[in-house]
Amino acid sequence: MGFVADNIVKQLVKKKDSYLKEAFSVKSESRSFVTKLLYHLARKCPINYALVRNSSCFDPRKMASQPENCVKSLKQLLMHLSQKKIVLDTDCDSIIFQYKNSLQNIVNMYPSAFQTFKPNARLDIFFNEYMNKSVKDYNKIWPVMKIIFTLSHGQASIESGFSTNKKIEVENMAQESYVTRRIVSDAIKS
Repeated sequence: MGFVADNIVKQLVKKKDSYLKEAFSVKSESRSFVTKLLYHLARKCPINYALVRNSSCFDPRKMASQPENCVKSLKQLLMHLSQKKIVLDTDCDSIIFQYKNSLQNIVNMYPSAFQTFKPNARLDIFFNEYMNKSVKDYNKIWPVMKIIFTLSHGQASIESGFSTNKKIEVENMAQESYVTRRIVSDAIKS
């Protein structure tokens, strides 16, 4: 409860007013509400999902500092993806092999780039820069990385498109005008 509410409860306790029981019930109900709210928020939190937790194996900083933990996380991630039939069981061993290969070859070759990776940078562009050099060596791991990288984007680009459409909207505008204004808007952003 807030500071003001606490002071009111304390004043009621001092007065031994008839509202004393009600004041304590408000405080206990508020405490119960906050406890239940936090429980539900924690239960629904994405970090509780194995897929989200184990996708940290693609964090470049973690790949550079804790490669053994990253391999364990990748195995858990692949187990989850294979149960959902997103990745074939037969591909999992080659994916793990390619991941270990990337840890040995790419991460060890460019340790400073991985250690100083900024979390606000795009992972797909970062990894594409290093893995595109030998596409055949990472033909199994790269599709898994794309799946994981796509998860965090959701509908953000589509929803921002609606916002852009709302900004350029004018009454009685023909569809071609919308398209033209949108093309101009996208060109300016680029």
